[in-house]
Amino acid sequence: MRVSVQLGLLGAATCIITYFLTASSFENAFETSKVRMAHELEFAKQTMQVQMTTIDSIKSHIKSIEENTALNRNSCRFRLEQQNEAMTKCQTAMEGALRAREVLHERLPDLYNSLMQDRTQ
Repeated sequence: MRVSVQLGLLGAATCIITYFLTASSFENAFETSKVRMAHELEFAKQTMQVQMTTIDSIKSHIKSIEENTALNRNSCRFRLEQQNEAMTKCQTAMEGALRAREVLHERLPDLYNSLMQDRTQ
């Protein structure tokens, strides 16, 4: 009977030791997982910060492009208005020149006759 009690105690001791070893192993694994997850979380935060900085940079670049586009549009509109004014002045000058040509053609015979009469006198 002593042997069976000793075997029983030995079995109980083995169970207790196994329990503590297993618990210790799980605790170590849990701590390792916690540390790993903390590192992964920190990496995710840093990645998110880089992405937010990139997004802010892109937004700033888009705003700059929009501002430059507006300036270019206004500049082009101003140049177009100037060209339209110049074309209007040119058209007016051409119309005046055509009218002067018509008048000259109408009066040329009279001027020629007048000139010839002045020569003969």
